[in-house]
Amino acid sequence: MNIIIEHKTYDFDLRKILPKELCKRTSKGWKTEFLGYSNYNQNITFILPKTFDEYEFLDFLNESRIFTDFELSWPVTVYKVLKKYAKKNQDQTQLYFTNTHEIISSFNVKSDYTLIDTIFNLLNVHKNNPYIYFKEYEYNKKSNKKQSWKKTIKKEFPLIENDSIIYPETINNNSIISFEDLLLKIYYSTLHKISVDLNINIELNENIPIVKNHQMKIFEKKILKILKQIKGNYFSDLHKKIHYFLTQYYNFFGTNSNKKLNNEFLLTSNFELIFEDMVDELISDMESVKLLKYHNDGKVLDHIYYDSSILPGLNQYNSFYIGDSKYYTDVNDLHKSTKSIFKQYTYALNVLNQCINPEKNSPISKFLVDKKLLLVDKKNRSYHPIVNFFILPNNNDSLISIIEQTNSPIYNFSYHYRERAFDRSTHVILYFKINLQKLLNLYLGIGNVNEKRKKIKKFIRESAVAQYKELYKFKKIHPINTKKIKEKDGLLFSYNGVNILCQNKTYNRNIQHESGEVRHPKRAYQYSRKTRCSNFNG
Repeated sequence: MNIIIEHKTYDFDLRKILPKELCKRTSKGWKTEFLGYSNYNQNITFILPKTFDEYEFLDFLNESRIFTDFELSWPVTVYKVLKKYAKKNQDQTQLYFTNTHEIISSFNVKSDYTLIDTIFNLLNVHKNNPYIYFKEYEYNKKSNKKQSWKKTIKKEFPLIENDSIIYPETINNNSIISFEDLLLKIYYSTLHKISVDLNINIELNENIPIVKNHQMKIFEKKILKILKQIKGNYFSDLHKKIHYFLTQYYNFFGTNSNKKLNNEFLLTSNFELIFEDMVDELISDMESVKLLKYHNDGKVLDHIYYDSSILPGLNQYNSFYIGDSKYYTDVNDLHKSTKSIFKQYTYALNVLNQCINPEKNSPISKFLVDKKLLLVDKKNRSYHPIVNFFILPNNNDSLISIIEQTNSPIYNFSYHYRERAFDRSTHVILYFKINLQKLLNLYLGIGNVNEKRKKIKKFIRESAVAQYKELYKFKKIHPINTKKIKEKDGLLFSYNGVNILCQNKTYNRNIQHESGEVRHPKRAYQYSRKTRCSNFNG
């Protein structure tokens, strides 16, 4: 088995283990821009995402890495993720090599089994029934102790006393299942072969009869014929299942099998789309996606959901959170990408535009009311902040939590009027890294998905609160003295009796009060003695 990484350069000619269409020669060696699974000329190769840089090139003769649980290993996890995505997006899966589609596959992902799938099935039978051989052996011993009255009557002479018939000697049953049963012999010999070929740790008792090494190479040439001959000898569901999976497995190598089965693949050159789908399935809510994912200008938002307002005085209400998945290994490359950043600003404006004046009784209108979503304070001509963020993969094994902010937290801050936190042109974009390994497992339903979803959303909200507190000072005022406040646009947000005033902490422009007096920003707004002010804790 081979394990390589997409976009990584190797001095080994990859055409020996991969179809030539997947390989690209560079001045430094060979690389592939695809990731996934390939079985080319009986060379099983897994290509991992570029974030898995801790894996070294591993060929099938190298036993330095042993998988204790093959089905839960990262190469297999990536394969299962691709297969799930391909099933969800069947129309985007093509059966030939091309860069124009999200997934390329040599088989029908919904109905066909690959060699790897068949190996999973064989391993699962052993995992769920580790003592088949010994149960059969015990059954054999008990069966030998039982009398066979049919054979006794046929071969022995009875004693007749009055009306009683007595047989002095009885004949026992012959073995119903031999401890050297052919099916189990083939099954355990196959498990041993798989463990050697794929460096998998499969616990097999030393007392189980197993054909190994050179003898196995001779034996496996006859296995398909033997399986066909003994097919009618088994009646239990377990034996039938073992027989079926063994037949599938050896059909991949048999002379009568379809040659196309010998070369199979499930690959993608667009893992960023799979990464996006994994994040979207984890954090987006379907109602918001249905209404606001697709914008009127043709743009498509990656992720959107609603959660508690980042303004503590209004945290019983909700606001929108929008995100964009980026399959980058270096956050600095994204931070310098003005195109991605400005697209993210546009997404926020599009969400506002589609929600500001919805038609009465329209789905969006009902959704905003039902979910208590805060967007616009028309009286003060102010807008509630929309939390905006990028999310990147992180493959750090030492990362205990599923999500974290980037090192030395990076953010984008765009504004028309710096002092106005509630202006529609004021945008703050945060940057997060999500643990890719944990994300892969959650996508497959491994782990508590709902718990992780809550933790992620809580972390994003708390990070947004902290960032806004760093940029602005918020005050809750009771009540508003409108005569004393000349400017309210983007500075004051009011809803249901809660009034929040903002002031940028780094803003140095003097503000002209209504009286004509020029004051320092910290004293720009004066309230009557009846007006009570209180500082926020984010």
